[in-house]
Amino acid sequence: MQHHTLETIYTLLSASTTPKQNIRVEIKKLLPLIAQLDPINYLDYYQEIILLIQQIEQKTQQKQITEKTIIGVGGGFSAGKSRFINSLLAIEALPEALEPCTAVATYLSASQQEQTHALNLLNHHISLKSEQLGQLRHFVGDNRTQNDIQLAELIQYVHLGISQLKWEHIAFLDTPGYSKADAEHHHHSDEKLAINQLSKADYLIWLVNAKNGTIRDEDLQFLQKITPKEPIFVVLTQSDLVNRSDIEPILKSVRKNLKSRNIKIAGLMAWAAPIMKLEGERIAGDNIQQWLNEINKPIHYYVLENLDNLIQTILSNNESKTKNLKIEVDLLNNVKNKQKDITQLNDIIEEKEINKNITITLHTELLSEMAKISENLFQDIEHSTQYHVMLIEHLLKNSDSQNTNENIYLLLNPHTVGSRSLE
Repeated sequence: MQHHTLETIYTLLSASTTPKQNIRVEIKKLLPLIAQLDPINYLDYYQEIILLIQQIEQKTQQKQITEKTIIGVGGGFSAGKSRFINSLLAIEALPEALEPCTAVATYLSASQQEQTHALNLLNHHISLKSEQLGQLRHFVGDNRTQNDIQLAELIQYVHLGISQLKWEHIAFLDTPGYSKADAEHHHHSDEKLAINQLSKADYLIWLVNAKNGTIRDEDLQFLQKITPKEPIFVVLTQSDLVNRSDIEPILKSVRKNLKSRNIKIAGLMAWAAPIMKLEGERIAGDNIQQWLNEINKPIHYYVLENLDNLIQTILSNNESKTKNLKIEVDLLNNVKNKQKDITQLNDIIEEKEINKNITITLHTELLSEMAKISENLFQDIEHSTQYHVMLIEHLLKNSDSQNTNENIYLLLNPHTVGSRSLE
């Protein structure tokens, strides 16, 4: 095995040296508060929060992707996906060859600096050199037996940051050709990989080799399997390699065949990408640049949304509990005023007051923790402000004036808030 292949394997299996905020530890700080606030339903809340932690970790690890509109680029073997993306964006980022090249899901999105990262099987982001990217389709082994692995199997996806990409809210997804002939005994199906990846995309560009004369039945069957979320944009690649007079009949045939399978289209275009030119061109049909401009809009994904909904439910239940305790205390005080022997009633009232104050304190601490999680862990000022406002309202409603002033002072001085609990 060559030295550069060993070096690539080492890189793909390495752990990031960049210190990361521990999302799991910070969010699990909420659990003791929830256990005291609602011990009856705690187990359900615990299971839901653990699941949310896993989802949030995945989202934050893939932030460069989850905050983009994903456009999957699909097609059969020889459709020329990598060449189309390179020529559409006027870049030379993706490896091109006559053999199948894309062995792993590869995302391309706008970036201030050119960069190539991968998420490996250990959920660590690693940097890749251009030559290592090209090696991902290589096998480790001598005879390509069932024990061999492809280097691409050591990572989950590749992300390329492109400085000159003009659609800032879009990430293009390059996938393996679903009909690519896999190596004998190879245990990863490119069709399954392509279905899994393209099914998650927000939009789909489907490539058809113009030299085929029309869209193949295998393509139509595959498109029906992935059930695109939105109408697809179909591109005839290598249109410069067929007679110009044949282009319109091919486009018409493709449109007819798609309609017969109830596959809706957003556009249909013939594309030429001569090898000697960096940038391709539309030679017939709809304008894909215009379509991309229309869907290049920011998406609003809040990584705290599900956790926020859960905490709001707990807080709402807690408000009801506090309100009921206050009502009970008031009723008992009214009864006490009419009784001669009030010793037992005083004990009950004192216990209710203690429970009420504990509940109010736990409510306060839960609000404070959520504000800190939003601001410090996710830099989400909107959520942080929301919880700060709720916390101030809670303090004004449930504390006496002296304690309220002190607690609001602590809230507005974060270095102090972390050093002592709110009372």
